[in-house]
Amino acid sequence: MKEHQCRGGRASPAAPATWLARISVSRGASAIAWTFMLGATAIPVAAQTDDPKLVRHTQSGAVEGVEGDVETFLGIPFAAPPVGDLRWRPPAPPRAWAGTRDGRRFAPDCIGNERLREGSRAAGTSEDCLYLNIWSPKQVGKGGLPVMIWVYGGGFSGGSGAVPYYDGSALAQKGVVVVTFNYRAGILGFLAHPALSKESPNGVSGNYGLLDMLAAFKWVQNNIREFGGDPNRVTVFGESAGASALGLLLTSPLSESAFNQAILQSPGLARPLATLSESEANGLELGADISALRRADAGELTKIAQSRIPMSRQFTKPRPMGPILDGYVLRTLDVDAFAKGAFRKIPVLVGGNADEGRAFTDRLPVKTVLEYRAYLTEQFGDEADAWERCYPANSDADVPAAVARLFGDSQFNNGIELLSAAFAKWRTPLWRYRFTGIPGAGRRPATHGDEIPYVFANLGPSSVSMFGSLEGGAGASDIKLATEMSAAWVSFAVHGVPDQGTKSHWPRFERRGEIMTFGSQVGSGEGLGVSPSKACQPSK
Repeated sequence: MKEHQCRGGRASPAAPATWLARISVSRGASAIAWTFMLGATAIPVAAQTDDPKLVRHTQSGAVEGVEGDVETFLGIPFAAPPVGDLRWRPPAPPRAWAGTRDGRRFAPDCIGNERLREGSRAAGTSEDCLYLNIWSPKQVGKGGLPVMIWVYGGGFSGGSGAVPYYDGSALAQKGVVVVTFNYRAGILGFLAHPALSKESPNGVSGNYGLLDMLAAFKWVQNNIREFGGDPNRVTVFGESAGASALGLLLTSPLSESAFNQAILQSPGLARPLATLSESEANGLELGADISALRRADAGELTKIAQSRIPMSRQFTKPRPMGPILDGYVLRTLDVDAFAKGAFRKIPVLVGGNADEGRAFTDRLPVKTVLEYRAYLTEQFGDEADAWERCYPANSDADVPAAVARLFGDSQFNNGIELLSAAFAKWRTPLWRYRFTGIPGAGRRPATHGDEIPYVFANLGPSSVSMFGSLEGGAGASDIKLATEMSAAWVSFAVHGVPDQGTKSHWPRFERRGEIMTFGSQVGSGEGLGVSPSKACQPSK
C-alpha cells in the first residue's frame, strides 16, 4: 500500500457449541455466557424501514438489505456494544431488536488509528462498533454456498471493514457469501490489567480483539444460512495483522469448529508475543483504578495510551498493545506450537509480496549507513554485526533496500517459512503464493498490502489512490491478474483447492517448496517465493 496506509473435515451442526461455550464473562456470582438467548425485552433499533423489500431474519431480529448485482446487508450487530461496564470484557451477545433493522448503511468503525480507515464508508468511529457486513449472490436458497470471512490488518491498532477495496460484491458474484466485520484494536482491544484479570473467571485479560473475531465467526455459524451461506464451509481470510490473528487462532483451542479453512496474506508470525504479566505491567502505566478507566472517554483514552505506551521500534520485541500469551486464548508461542504440531490441521493458503518491507521504510528514520548500523544495534544487540552481513549496506544509497529486505524478512517472510515448514512436516494441506504485481511506469515492486485489490477484484478509483501496485490506473493486465487471483481464492473456498477450474495448476506446498507466483506471468515453480535472505538468520 502507499506510504499513508500503513483437508480438515467439516464441522458437524452441533460442533460450534464446543467452542462458543468457552467465551464468557463474570459479574460476581453470575456469568454472561456467549449464547443467543434473547431475553424477554426486545430493544428497538434507531432506524427502521416502513416498507422492507429485501429482509432476512437473524436470531436477534429482522434486517433489510439492498438488492443490486448482489444482495448487501450492512451494519448488523454480532455482539452487544462494548461500552460502559462491557468495556474490556469479552463480547456479550447481540441484543434483540423490534421491527426491521436498516441494513443499508455501514455502522461506525472501531476507534483506533485514523490513518488505517482512510476512505472508509462508515459514519465515523465509535466504541459501539461490533458490526458486520454481508454480500450474497442474488436469489439464493438458504445454507448452500461457501462463506468467506475477511479479517483486515492494521497492526492491531485500527482498521475498518467498510473501506471500498474490501467490498465483497465482486467475490459474491463468483458464488460465495462474503463477510467483513470490525474488531476492537489498540488499548480498547488489547489492554491487560491486574484488575481486569481478577474480574475474569479465567484469570486473564487482554485479547478482546481476538475474542471479537471469534464472536463474529460464531455469529456466522448461527445466522449465515439465512443469507445463503453454509456454516460448515467457512474460509477465513485476512492480511497482515488480520492474517497474524488467524495464524495465532490456529493454535487456540477456542477456534475449534469456528472455521474450516484459512488464507493468510502476509502474516507477521515471527514477532514474539508479550506474556500476561508483561502486558499487565503496561496496563498499570495508565492507572490502577479500572473503574475510572472504564468511565474515561474512549478517544481520549486512546490518545493517552499512545503517549504513555508508545509503539516500540524494536520489531524483535512484543507489541505493547496486541495479542497476548495469556494461557487462555493463546496458550503457546506460535513458533513452538507450529513446530510441535500443536495447531489445527486444516487446509491453509499462505503467501506474501515481492518487497514486503518497502511500505515501511519511508517511515523509519534510517537513511545513512551510520543510522543503519545504530538501528541494527538497537534491534539485535550483540548480533548486529551478523545481521549486517546478512543485509549489507555499503553506502547510503544501499540503506533503503537493505532496511526493506530486513524488515520484510523479519516481520513477514520468516513467519511464512515457519508456517510452511510446519505444515509440510505434519503433512497438512498448504498452498503458497508470491505476489509480484504488474510492472508499469511509476510502479514499485509489490509491497505490503498491494495484493488486496486483486484478491477482491476491486480495481476502482479508491484502490488506485491507495495502492502503489495500481499506480497510473488499472489496465488490461491488472484486470486479468485480478480475475485469476480472485478466482483462485474463490476456488479454495468452494473446492478446498485453489486451482479448480482456473487456468494455472497450483500444486500443494511440500518439501520441494512449490509456490505460485501472481504477476505479469502466473505460474508455479519450486522456491519461487523464497526470500533471497531466507538462510540469513544469525540467531538460528
